[in-house]
Amino acid sequence: MGAWDLGPFDNDGALDLLGHLDGAADPAADLAAALREILDQDDYVEGPDMAGAVAMACLAVAR
Repeated sequence: MGAWDLGPFDNDGALDLLGHLDGAADPAADLAAALREILDQDDYVEGPDMAGAVAMACLAVAR
């Protein structure tokens, strides 16, 4: 069962990102690299990837 709600961390894309960052040796570097990967895409960004990008942006500005 997926998680889909209105908050930036209330969806599968965001939860996948948080799970990845949870065990990271350098979460800030991993966050920056993941956000850069989304920003560098020339094609359409799928919904779950964009949901993760919104969560990344929220984490970046909260830091």
